[in-house]
Amino acid sequence: MFFDYIYPLLLLILVWGLVSILAKFMRLDRKGITIYPLVLIVRSKRFLRFIENEAKRRERFWSFISEVSPAFLWLVLGASILYFIINLYCLSQGSVSVHGGIPVGAQLVPVIPFITVSGKILVYLLIASTIAIIPHEISHGVIAVRSGIKIESTGFFFLLGAVIGAFVELPEEELTDVIEDEKRDNMFKLQNLKKVLAAGIFFNIILFSIFYGIALNYNFVMSPFFEANGVEVVSVDTNSPAERAGLVSGVIIIKINDTEINDINTFIDYMRNVSPGDIIILYGVNGEKYIVKTSINPKNAQKPYLGVVIMNHYKSKLPFIPDSMYIELFNFIYLSMLLQFIIIITNALPIFVSDGAKFLLVFLREKVKNKSFASLIYLSTNWLCLIILIANFILPLVK
Repeated sequence: MFFDYIYPLLLLILVWGLVSILAKFMRLDRKGITIYPLVLIVRSKRFLRFIENEAKRRERFWSFISEVSPAFLWLVLGASILYFIINLYCLSQGSVSVHGGIPVGAQLVPVIPFITVSGKILVYLLIASTIAIIPHEISHGVIAVRSGIKIESTGFFFLLGAVIGAFVELPEEELTDVIEDEKRDNMFKLQNLKKVLAAGIFFNIILFSIFYGIALNYNFVMSPFFEANGVEVVSVDTNSPAERAGLVSGVIIIKINDTEINDINTFIDYMRNVSPGDIIILYGVNGEKYIVKTSINPKNAQKPYLGVVIMNHYKSKLPFIPDSMYIELFNFIYLSMLLQFIIIITNALPIFVSDGAKFLLVFLREKVKNKSFASLIYLSTNWLCLIILIANFILPLVK
């Protein structure tokens, strides 16, 4: 499995490398465009002006963000460490579960376009990453401007051909000068830095909550546009009664014998009254008819066995919206929710370059007088978290 990823990744790096060399010859950096292997960066003064203007608008909203985000970051920092520890344990046990739509024990797979991610998912990822990363950086920039912290540059990036985002770059000395300054009045600057570092993650929490709420109430949200219209066969077991009857994935069942099937619940309710060996007739949405003789369920001899996996099917109420848009929109919303979650927990995890690591560094400078002890806490925490994160990637590859 490891070599399935490494060779295509090397090829991708080679192609990006050749493009970056070409960009050097064309002197694109004079136009604010820089191409490195795997990443394209476009610096934009317009984006900076947008952030500066936004800092003057919606004062109540941004004041709320700056005041509450540091407290939330502490909670998320602890939760991110706990999540990766639990995920690592579940990986070691081979146990995968989903809690509230969030997978635990799932393998972490690197994003490599056209290799680990392709087709519709790649398009969804490009859009979802834009929604997740750009507001994150805008939040950093707006709180920095409102706190009187200088912004060195802003712009957008295109990573690996699969992720679109933005960046707000603060001068490196802005962080180091404040941390090294021994003056008492410097504490105010430290507090402002914490607000800047926490703002991006807090905005992602807001977006995660929105996507989570939509996903949780998706049927209600989409009810003006779609209506229940039977169940769709997702997959058919090999040598099952359903396969012998000719059922294939994609078939939409709207009736069993004389009973209308509107959704999974009506399908299950009907099957409760069917015994092993009974013959039932399934009717498709296009008039197809499948005669199925049920067999004994391998898990329960008292229940019938069809051998299908089904999901609810919804019909569009509007002629210009295809039925398939229902599930496609849900997939996009769910992926967006997951991406928001991933950005939150990885950015909050103290791993040297993350917002969580910088936040921890500023906090230790503010609260711990002994610099050596503060440095020990900072380095130990970061190395431990980095090892845990790497182990989450490596363990499935070596098992």
